[in-house]
Amino acid sequence: SLLIIIAKMIFPLLTLPYLTRILSVDSYGAVAYVKSTMSFLQVIVDFGFMLSGTKEIVECNNDEQRIGVVAGDIVLARILVAGICFLGLLVTVFLVPILSKFKLYTILSFGSVFLSIFLLDYLFRGIEKMEIITIRYVFMRGISTLLTFIFVKSDKDILLIPILDLIGSLAAIVLVFKELKILN
Repeated sequence: SLLIIIAKMIFPLLTLPYLTRILSVDSYGAVAYVKSTMSFLQVIVDFGFMLSGTKEIVECNNDEQRIGVVAGDIVLARILVAGICFLGLLVTVFLVPILSKFKLYTILSFGSVFLSIFLLDYLFRGIEKMEIITIRYVFMRGISTLLTFIFVKSDKDILLIPILDLIGSLAAIVLVFKELKILN
């Protein structure tokens, strides 16, 4: 939807200039590098499940039991892929100097990639409830952005960045599961 496209542009336009102003060059470089790494890992964890999962949900023809089985299988597959990615990340943390210097930041940042498994976007696409995805995304990024402005003030707060992203992701997961209860 148009709102989600706008939100994906607006939130980084708000936070990145703020972080460049309050963080040192070294810390901001680590933030940018780790965010790029997490984007790459997110693509791997998603592994085409958005398309294939949506197709499988549509093919369930609103059979709630079949939808539950498909969604469960996809969640388990994504957990497996995320586990492999995490092991690869742990190895990479010791091989890449910038990740090695910011080990805990890097590992905490993977939390949001892992939690994305439980956002079930393919399910909502398959049952044609795109507004849930949009509301969830704006809610998640809005919380994370607002908390970043409130709590991150300098390099000493760098670990708060992935923690605040985790809080936003957890809030979005709660919202997703509330929507699932309403749909049942």
